[in-house]
Amino acid sequence: MLPKMVAGGNADVTTEVVRELKAIMEACPVHTIEHALAAMRDRFDYQPTLSRIAAPTLIIAGKWTC
Repeated sequence: MLPKMVAGGNADVTTEVVRELKAIMEACPVHTIEHALAAMRDRFDYQPTLSRIAAPTLIIAGKWTC
């Protein structure tokens, strides 16, 4: 997960930011990670409703890769 959180392959570089992110991730209880993954898996797909947004809106999307 860490390489996806740090841009441009910088996860291999030992920096204070990378060390802090790694410490936060390693301190996270397993059940918290399980709940977060389940929430992402089960979230509602809003794509069909996006065309009904009347206000100027910026929609940012990405492609999931493993």
